[in-house]
Parts: sequence; structure tokens; C-alpha cells
Amino acid sequence: MFKEADFSPRQRALVQSRDRRVLVDAGAGSGKTRTLIGRIVGLLEDPACWMPSGEPELRRIVAITFTEKAALEMKTRLRGEFRERARSETIRESRVDWAALERDVENARISTIHSFCAGLLRQHALLLGINPDTRVLDATETGLLFSEFLEETLSGMLDAGDPDARALCVEFGVPGVVRLLRELMGQRVRLTHLLDDMAEWLSTPECYAAFLRNCRSAVSALIEHIARGRRFRRYERLFLDELCPLLEMDGVPEVIRKKIRCARPFFDAIRRQPETLPVVLNEYAAQWKAAGQFRSKQLEGYLDIKTLLEDLNKYIRSLAYLKETEGDPKGWLPEAARLTVALKRLFERTRDAWQAHKAERNALDFDDLILEVRNHLRDNDRFRALIRGDIRYMLVDEQQDTDPAQMEIFDLVCEGEDGPALFMVGDANQSIYRFRGAEVSVFVRQKNRPGTVNLDLLENYRCQGAVLAFINAFFARSGMLQQYGPYRKLDATRDPLPGPAVEVYVTPVTGRDRKLTAEEKAEQEAEFIAERIRRWMEPAPERQNGEGTDETGTYHPGDFAILLRQGTHAGIFEESLRRRGIPSTVHVGATFYKQQEVLDCAALAQLALNGYDEAALVRVLRGPFVGLSDDDLVRLRVAADTAGQSLAECFHSDIEPPSMDHPGQLAWARDLYRRLSGARHLDAGSFFRNLFAWTEAETLALGLPHGFEIRANLRKMQRVAESFVGGGKGSLRSFVAGLDQFVRFGADEGEANLHGGQVNAVRVLSIHKAKGLEFPVVFLPQTSVKSATTRSRLRWHPETGLVLSPEAQDFVKEAFTFQRIVQAREELDEQAEMERLLYVAMTRARDRLVLCVPEKPEKNSWSESLSEFLKLTEHQDGDLVGGEAWQARIWRSIPKTKDQPPRNTPETIPGISRGQASGITERAGSGACQVEVPVISVTRLLNLMGTRELEEDEDREETPEPESVPDEVMLSEGRRQAVRRGTLVHRFFELWRDFSAAPPDLDRLFRELRVAPSRREHLRCSLEEVARLFQKSSLRDRLARDGGARREYPFYFRLDRVAVRGTLDWLGSDGLILDYKTGHCTDEKLRRYEAQLALYAAATRQVLGMPGTEGILYFTDIGHVEVVPLDDALVDRTVARAREAVACYEASLAERIRPRQ
Repeated sequence: MFKEADFSPRQRALVQSRDRRVLVDAGAGSGKTRTLIGRIVGLLEDPACWMPSGEPELRRIVAITFTEKAALEMKTRLRGEFRERARSETIRESRVDWAALERDVENARISTIHSFCAGLLRQHALLLGINPDTRVLDATETGLLFSEFLEETLSGMLDAGDPDARALCVEFGVPGVVRLLRELMGQRVRLTHLLDDMAEWLSTPECYAAFLRNCRSAVSALIEHIARGRRFRRYERLFLDELCPLLEMDGVPEVIRKKIRCARPFFDAIRRQPETLPVVLNEYAAQWKAAGQFRSKQLEGYLDIKTLLEDLNKYIRSLAYLKETEGDPKGWLPEAARLTVALKRLFERTRDAWQAHKAERNALDFDDLILEVRNHLRDNDRFRALIRGDIRYMLVDEQQDTDPAQMEIFDLVCEGEDGPALFMVGDANQSIYRFRGAEVSVFVRQKNRPGTVNLDLLENYRCQGAVLAFINAFFARSGMLQQYGPYRKLDATRDPLPGPAVEVYVTPVTGRDRKLTAEEKAEQEAEFIAERIRRWMEPAPERQNGEGTDETGTYHPGDFAILLRQGTHAGIFEESLRRRGIPSTVHVGATFYKQQEVLDCAALAQLALNGYDEAALVRVLRGPFVGLSDDDLVRLRVAADTAGQSLAECFHSDIEPPSMDHPGQLAWARDLYRRLSGARHLDAGSFFRNLFAWTEAETLALGLPHGFEIRANLRKMQRVAESFVGGGKGSLRSFVAGLDQFVRFGADEGEANLHGGQVNAVRVLSIHKAKGLEFPVVFLPQTSVKSATTRSRLRWHPETGLVLSPEAQDFVKEAFTFQRIVQAREELDEQAEMERLLYVAMTRARDRLVLCVPEKPEKNSWSESLSEFLKLTEHQDGDLVGGEAWQARIWRSIPKTKDQPPRNTPETIPGISRGQASGITERAGSGACQVEVPVISVTRLLNLMGTRELEEDEDREETPEPESVPDEVMLSEGRRQAVRRGTLVHRFFELWRDFSAAPPDLDRLFRELRVAPSRREHLRCSLEEVARLFQKSSLRDRLARDGGARREYPFYFRLDRVAVRGTLDWLGSDGLILDYKTGHCTDEKLRRYEAQLALYAAATRQVLGMPGTEGILYFTDIGHVEVVPLDDALVDRTVARAREAVACYEASLAERIRPRQ
């Protein structure tokens, strides 16, 4: 139970404040929730706040939280507080009936903004003309319904001849327009506000072209934001503190004086006369050049001064585009204006059609809730009066994550003398949800609004004193978090613990003779972190009362968290922990809809709908629900071919392949299908409920690695299916179609909330998922990771405008001024949010904070600021670095690891077969084919078919057939070199995981394939040219957009009495079969390669049930794309030739092994 002594003086002032409009700027760990609970209790026991009836009314207090979880936590804590007060003798005589309030707490109006708005619409449905039975779609239902709607609507527009839809599809293709509309509809609340403000300019392409040219106001706004940015302030500080004093010193070379003087007008213009900046930038380049060249090195520190001036020069020159506000060097502006206006019109038609689509289904989505309530509050006086009369106090938590439309609702409800009192709590430094529409500027505007009482809450109850001292010192010195004023230091309430509170591992970026790859850097960080966790978990006899020491203590796995910027290498951290026998849970990486268990469930549903979908059948048979081994699957394929059937036909028959390792699993699979097929008429929720009961899915999940996570996701899948309402009114078919759209385009849907902090395991999670949590020890790797740059042709900013770039325009070299302004605003906002993200990450630590910083940090990254602050270049392994009230230990090596327990792999999990344990991931074609049939490669089959094998034909090294002679005998030296280069090129493209990003590291490739040092330089030039040609080709963008493609996909398929093995370079989710080729393109080669692609198409049809109607040969050395239509006639003709060749091969083989008479 709260007592007055339980609050600090500052908290007590907040609890007791009765001002009508209060904004509390509350730092991390300052007890915001506790203070809000105290304020609600204080309002209930203060007679001055009671109703005229003389009783406190809980229902007239509204509290808005950011998440449903936070609302539930607040209700739970309120219930406990009311219960304690009801039992307390000291307040038993109180006029407040605390027991009644405890019983009523479930009905308290504590919820998210969306739940609050939904309640208002239900309560006043008749007044507002809304159907009382209107249902609210959750995010998942909205996404599924929208995916179905968007493709149908765009297709309908194209069929109807919509000029804007046609123009945009001609420019970007249908998939490109779908992506653009998805992006805009995802931000339609913010975008609608922007388009309304710019309606006159966007009326015609000519008007908008004039707006894009006359962008002086946008330039002024940008200059203001540049002045707030950390990068400008950093250079300004260096200029004033390091360079300007040189002007007063003797012996400074005149060239340095001149260059310092020519930079001064730039800083003066930014700070005092922004309207003069274009003129200053126009004159700057000439003045810098006229100052002369750096020559003399007699001045102490000359090289440092020269480097600083050169860096400053690069920064000033990067803003040169601001010197010409109407710049359009390549004349793209009119075309961009035409496309932007067309997109605006298409978006508005799509938005209106989407509203009508939901209205037909009597449904609203989350955005509708906000817009409906805001618009009715604006326009309906009676509704506004009813709401104000029903609420006396409104409390808003996490105000920094509020978007403008939500804030307008609070303002409309609480405006005027008769409106409710508004009490807001937030922290601008923890605003990290810009991607969801939150704007930190909303918080700043509220803070500066007349009539707002600004209070602060800066006591930190989470971090021990030394950790907090380090955080304060770092942010104050680095210039971060100072966009809207000086950094606000947090006040420590916990005493420092013994030993260094901060540790810094300086990650090497080079090996003995090369740079480390990103993966190798992650391995270094993971090894260090795992070893430190192991060390800290060792018993420490000297530990007193749970307090920490320098080296060891009684920490448990659940006390540690590894916070990641990106989930790309999460598995590496997990693996390092597993090798040491340390349990962990991972909450980063793929979204919910791309989790393997969700994909397995989708495959089961697809199979129920179409029993002859071989791709779904193969996934089900090999997945955890059946667990058929690869060998048994091949045996089933052989039996199907022998009977002249497809795999699906054989599965649905009574054929029992001989010598199966686990025939019972096949029988179980057939029985499961019969049950699934009988349930396909059910709605999605009923189908999955029955599926999980029949398969005992949760029991199976718990036997797999990360079983708790898998089980939680299965339960979430059940909830998603039960709540689904689509075009088929919740039918299984509509649900599966929606899931397919989510997998293809992605969805903002996290994995199921799993543990609530109760499992004793190291948490590996993203920084966003750690928001609101705390951990005794926090590890922060990936400090050099930068934000991913968008490749979208659409650039927009809510305060500047939007512009859609033509497909042919080069972003970097041909951008006009307005495009650069919008991009710069986005980059400044992103940089500011990354500073806040670092603050959130650091302030999760209670006892210890461990940072991983590369020895050569990236420019403008966290690691650069940390390295400068700690002066890492001056310190060695084991050194202690310190400041006021904090110390940090520097590590440059990983402490020696003791003997580790054996690794717990899926193969060693008791009670689960290998097929079951690894079936959760796709293993197509893995392992050796052990059935007793001859196996030949596609290359050898082509040779048997009579297509000529050419010198450069071998694009990768093949494992020799048993009867083959060694490669050294078969191949000439030139041929061997061609084969090895082909292998190198294929591996190069395999390692290039994201074609929208930079090419892979060539040194890693050379090491992996053991390329002789004497050949590396030549091959490096060759591969760089290959990469350059590919980046210019139209093929790159197509492949980059296919997130579901299979790479280096190995396969076996049956051709009469032999098995043919091969590897597909690329199998697209749309059925595209791509093969990389080195050398040049000739007619003779094309005939052979056409037959090769036809065999690949036959394999995909047999193994996966995919049509494979399009083939592409990409000649990597010349950047040529050769399209090969894989029609049925070509495939059938090629397979017939292959059968003839195989028959001859078998006869030849029989002749060779026939015993001599």
C-alpha cells in the first residue's frame, strides 16, 4: 500500500497536483507507472475530486496506455492497492469504499487509445449513425482482408481502364504498384493529413511541378533541423573548440587560417541567417580552393588538424544541393510530378474503396477507430459534450509514442474550462516508434503549448549509480539526445556496486591478413558475451547480500539480456551460449508469419484444400507433424514412378513402398490427410482447433528446440484463425490466401508473447522488444550497425511533402533539390531516433552494462561516439577507463574458456526422431540418396543426351560419379580453371543474400574456396565486374523483391530406373528457374542450356508440384539475360530424349558389369 513516505518529493508533487493540464517529462526508470497508480489513488481519496453525490467514481477516470499488457499491469497493481487499503486499519474509517473499488477495477477505463475509441463508438453508436454490431478488426485480420482486397481492386481498376493505375503499372509494374499502395495505406492517417494540406498543389502535374521547383520553405525547415542534428553540432563544437583557437596562435600556416575562415560563414548562416546559406555555399567551394593546398607539417598536431579540416570540408560540400533551390540537373522533375499526382489520385481511390469494402462487412480497423472518433469530436457538438461530461480526469502514459491524430483526440476531449483535466507522462528520449507513426515533435509541441504545466521526474530507480553516471556522461559529452535542448541528466537513487559498472569489448575488424566479415565480427562478439555470462554465473563466496563484484557473482541465466539492433545474426549468439550449456530464448528475426511452425500449419491447411498440391504435401511429409525421413520420401517417389503416378497420386493410393524405415509415419500421414480433408469446410478457427487436437501439436512442439516459443506461436496461430473474417466470411480458403500474402509481402506482426520474464534463460531480443523491461546485466553488440536505407522510389515526409521518382532515374546522381530535401529530412529523423534507441538500450541495465565496439568504428554510428568518448585507441586490454563516479574495463581479447559441456543439438533430443527434430526447417534434397538405384548428375545426363560439353560449360564442380575417372585425367588445365571459376561465381551469388545490398566479401569467398593468393587479384577484378553488371541489370530488382525464393536448391528426381541429382541456382516463389552461366553466349551453348533448364523444370514439377514455366540464363561475364520459355512441349520433348539416353546408359552399365563367360 502506498504511503506518503513511499514517494520522493517530486513524485509526491505529481501525485498531488490538480493543475488542469500537466505534462510530466519522466526519464527512464523513474517509476512512471507507480506514479500514475499513486495519482489515481490520490484522486479517489481526495474529497475535492469527488462527484456531487459525495462519492469517488473510478469510471470517470480514464487512463490511456501504449499496450494492452501495460493496461493489464496497471489494473493488477490498482487492484492490489485497493485490497491493501480495504484491509488497512489506519484508513478503515475512510469514506472511500476500497473493497467496492477493488471489485470494480476490472471495469476501470484503463486501456489503449484504440480500445478507448472503440468503447466510445459502441456507447454512442446510434447518435453517430454507426451500426452497434460493427466489429473491430485486429491488425492480423486487417492485414489478411487488405491483402485480398488490394489485388482485386487494382486488377479491377486496370480492367476498367483507370488511367492512373495504368500509367503507374507501365512505369513500375503491377507488383511495384502493389508495394507503393501497401506503403501508403499503412500510413494513411498521416498521409491523408499531408494530402489535405497540399490538395491545391497536387491538383495537376503542372501545379505540383511548380511546387517542387519553389521549395524555399522546405529548405528553411531543413536548415532548422540540420542545426538541431548531432552531426552539425559535433562539427560546430570541433570548429569552435579545436579550430578557431588556432587563429590566435603564432606559427600556424596561412593555408590553415584561410580554410578555417572560409568555414565560419557556413556556421553563422546555419545559426543566425539561414536565408543566406545558398549564397554562402555558392562561394564556399571557390574560397576553399583559393586557400591553397596543405603543405607544411611543422605545426604540432598538423595531421590531426588537416584531417579535421578535410572532414569538415566533406560535410559542408555534402549540403551543396541547398545552394540552388530549383536544381533539376537531369530534367526529371516534370515526370516525377506527373507520377506523384497519379499516385495521389490512385491512393485516394484505393482508400475510399477500402472504406467501402470494410463497410460492406460491417467492420472497422484500428485507424478507423482513431479517425472516426476524431472527426466526430470535431464536428458533433453533442457527442463532444457527452464525452466531456462523462470523463473528469484523463491520464496518458507514454505520451512520446502518440501520433498527431491521437493527440488531437485528447485535446478535443479536454479543451475548455468544462473539459476533463489532462495529465500526460512521457519521455522524448524514449520515442522509438516512428515507423508506427509516432512523432516526437508531438511531445515537444505539447511541452511548449500555452497553459501546460511542465514537471519533470528525473530520479532513476533502476540503474545502479555507476551505470547511470556512465550513461549521463556519455550522452552529455557525445551531443546525442540534444535535438531540443541540453541532455537532461538522470539522478541516481541506487548506490554504485563494487567493480567496474561498464565493460567494453573492442572487437577486432581484421584477421591476420584481411578484414573480418560481418558474420565473423558477430562470432567474435558472441564468443566474448557467452564467456562473460559463463564467468558471471560462477559462484562467488565473497559476494555479499546479492551485491556484485568485479568478476564473479550469483547471477542466473535469466539475469542476462543481449539486445540486438538487427536479428540477422541472432543464431550466432544463441549458438555460442548453447556450446556452453547456457539456456537462451530468442525474440528477433523472422516475423510471425515467416516462422517455420506457422508455415508448416499453412502447408497443412493448403493440403486440406488441395490434396494434390505437391509442394504442400512434401512440406507436410517432411515437417514435424509427420517427420518422414528424406530416404523414405525418395522411396515413396520411386514407388510413384514405378506405378506411373505422381507423388500425390501415390500418397493417396494404398501403395506401400518396400524397405521404408518408418512405414507407420506414412500410414499416419494418410490418416491425418483424411481428417484434414473432412474438416476443410470448417471455418479457419475450427479447422486449426481440430488440427492441433489430432496431432497433439503442443506436445510435439515442446519436444523440439525452442519448444516454448513454438508452442506460443501455435497458440497465436489458433487465435488469429479464430478471429479471422475475410471475403469468405472466415473460410479456410480465404484465410490461407491471406497468409500467403503476408509471407510474400511481410507483415508488422511480432511473435507470440512468451514468457513474461519467468523463464530462467538468457534473453536474446531486439531493442524495441526490450522497451519497458529491465535486466541485471545488459549486453549491447552491433554498435556499428547502421539503419537500412530504403530503395523505395517514393520519398515523403509529413512536414515537407512527397515525391515519386521515375524508374529510370538514378537516385544518387540525378536527384533534384526537393528529392534531396525530403531524403535529408528522413535521414535526420532516423538519426535522431537511433540516438534514442541507444538510450533505451543502455537504460535497460540494472547492474552491469557491456558494450561491444569495433576497433575501427563506422562513421556516424554508435560505435564512433562510444570510441571517441572512451578514447579506445589509447587503451590496452585490461585497462580501466573512468570518469566521475564510473569506471569501465576495456577488453581486447576473449577470456580463456574452460571445457564446455557437449552441445545439445536437435539430433540428441530424446524421444524425437531426426526427421521430426529438423523437419521444422526445410531440408530439400539434403543428405545422400541411399535407395538402391543408380544416381547420375544433370551434367552427365546432358552429356548422355548428346549435347556437346564445351570448355567453359562446367559452371561448378560436380562430385564425380562412382564410375568416373578423376577430374585431373578428364579435364585439361584450361578446363579445370573454367570449372573452378564457375564454382567461384556460383558461390559468390549464393553468398549475396540480399541483392538490394552490397555484394559479399570477396576475401571470405577466396578463403572458403582456397583460391591461391597468386590468382586472387585477377579474380577480384573479374568478380567486381560481375557484380557491377548484375547491379545494372533489370534482373537484380526482380530477384531482390522475391523474399520466398530458394537458392542453391538441391534435388533428386526419378527418371525411369535412375535418380537424377542437381542443384537449382535459383527457384523463385513465382516458379522462375534461373541458372548462372559464365563465359559468352553462343547458339551451341543455348541448345545445351535450354535442355538443362527443361530438365530442371521437370524436376520441380515432380518434386515440388511447381509448374516452372519460365527459365532465365544469366551470363554473368557479360550481364546478358536470356529468357527460355519452359512450355510443356519443350519439357516433354527433353524428358523423352533423357529417357532414351538413360536406357542406353543402363544397357552400357549392364554390359560392363556382366560376368565374363
